[in-house]
Amino acid sequence: MKVGLFIGRFQPLHKAHCKTIQNLAKKVDCLIIGIGSSNKHHAIDDPFTLKERADMINDSVKIKNYSIKPIPDLDDYSRWAKHVAGLTGKVDVVFTGNKLVKELFEKENVRVKLIKPRGYISATLVRDMISKGQCWERYVTKETADIIKKVDGVERIKNLSKPYKNPVPTVDIIIEYKGGIVLIERNHEPFGWAIPGGHVDYGESLEDAAVREAKEETSLDVKLVEQFHTYSDPERDPRAHKISTVYIAKAGGKPKAGSDAKKVKVFTKDDLPGLVFDHKKILEDYFEHKGGKK
Repeated sequence: MKVGLFIGRFQPLHKAHCKTIQNLAKKVDCLIIGIGSSNKHHAIDDPFTLKERADMINDSVKIKNYSIKPIPDLDDYSRWAKHVAGLTGKVDVVFTGNKLVKELFEKENVRVKLIKPRGYISATLVRDMISKGQCWERYVTKETADIIKKVDGVERIKNLSKPYKNPVPTVDIIIEYKGGIVLIERNHEPFGWAIPGGHVDYGESLEDAAVREAKEETSLDVKLVEQFHTYSDPERDPRAHKISTVYIAKAGGKPKAGSDAKKVKVFTKDDLPGLVFDHKKILEDYFEHKGGKK
């Protein structure tokens, strides 16, 4: 019997999720649907409980050859694939649209099939529309919409969205590599080249966030050398007020585009591309800082 695994957070389950699940179920005898971050709920990015998400799947998908497995988070990428295998048992193929997930499973000699996103729907989009009082129901199944309304999910998401009017902590990592620095071309708006970085997770230190984000976006294992500077201009990010602590790091290995990155490339001071956010200013300060060192 051929067993496949498809992991998602389903926050919430939307129509593209359902189409993907129904398509994948045709390729295997049994499809395990792993509910990622199963231990998280009532948070801005994870508003729904494990049971609520399982109910969305059970009520919405029109297949029989599947089972649901909770996948709680494990903040250690080196052990994550084994962690998942211990929860799901042996599988013949993992389906994913995440390049980092693909890499982690392939290191454990598990066959991985990379799938392309279906359409433009995302759970982030649905949550954003709910928080803004927009017409979100058309992007989810009727069954999912009914569950969200039953558990008062609309008001839950609106309430969870309010704290994010405060500044959001982020990190950026200037990775020194073979005489240059590593930059990524972003996969999402605003599009363009950027210093690798991202949000700090709840319960995570700035240093751990910097190492994690560098790994996720460039596939490099970095060693932080210096906490460089903090940038806090409220206009530095067009999406929200985000305060970034910038680290300087060194890395070995070979850079490869990971999550949220379309491309990754090494640049020198003399051939920098156009940069998003305030990253031009950050790199100007960095090169001045490096030039002033003896």
